[in-house]
Amino acid sequence: MKRTAILAGLLAMAGCSKSTPAYRSNSGSVALSADGKEVYAVDSDNGVVVVASAEDGKKVREVKVGKEPGRILVGPEGHVFVSNRGDRTVSVLKPGSLDLLKSIPTGVEPHGLSLSSDKSQLLIVSATSANDPQQGTLQAVDLKTLQTTWSVDVGEEPRGVTVVANKAYVTNFKQGRLTVVDMDAHTVKGGVDIATKDSPDPEVNPQAVSAGGAADVVASPDGKRIYV
Repeated sequence: MKRTAILAGLLAMAGCSKSTPAYRSNSGSVALSADGKEVYAVDSDNGVVVVASAEDGKKVREVKVGKEPGRILVGPEGHVFVSNRGDRTVSVLKPGSLDLLKSIPTGVEPHGLSLSSDKSQLLIVSATSANDPQQGTLQAVDLKTLQTTWSVDVGEEPRGVTVVANKAYVTNFKQGRLTVVDMDAHTVKGGVDIATKDSPDPEVNPQAVSAGGAADVVASPDGKRIYV
């Protein structure tokens, strides 16, 4: 992400500082600190998190993380989690100081992050596992110990994740599909095909791409709908 785009996003969010911050269950490229005073944005080109004041949007500092950071998420106690696609880790930053607390090992090209419904687990989506290039993974990390507790294969090239109750919804980028994971049983419980019916025929249109391109995913506040 270019610095100009990051700063534009920071300025756009600066007006949020007067409202009470709300915890998002899943990650984005920009996040608000737990106290609502700072805005964090990932800079993939330079491997840093840019920190700005939520009051006026002015840059405060930069925090070094891993290679090619992609998504950022703030936990309920203020810890900051950053997925680093370039070095197969998630950086855990301490509240306030943003000093590195731990680097969590992941699969290949970690991207989407989410919190479990009870905020006790961090969920990490990696594009492929270390053992099977045809399968990506959903990995669960206990937020008290920062240890991985379970992992499950979730199909080809997963990208984003959101949680409703005990189910995790994972996007499969190329397939245009949602994979549904039962978080209690740690197993895949089916999926949803979200490919459009009128996708262009590549034989007729050489510029056509495979249906889907499903990346980020969020749930409605009432948990009744999933948006991809």
